Amino acid sequence: MISYSDHCIYSQFDGTNNSKQPVQVSQEIESLATNTKERSLAYLEFSKALDGTSWTTPEGDTCE
Repeated sequence: MISYSDHCIYSQFDGTNNSKQPVQVSQEIESLATNTKERSLAYLEFSKALDGTSWTTPEGDTCE
């Protein structure tokens, strides 16, 4: 689930000790996942399908 991966990224990257900012890591992963036209279009469809949805923020260690 997306919220679990985002939670993991924000728990592992905090911008201190020369680590990247979590938003930068998320953007890099998104860029890799949408690096072709087909993937980019699928991502846009997925995003559109999620429009209006919500979920709770996970707790604990989500970095499996």
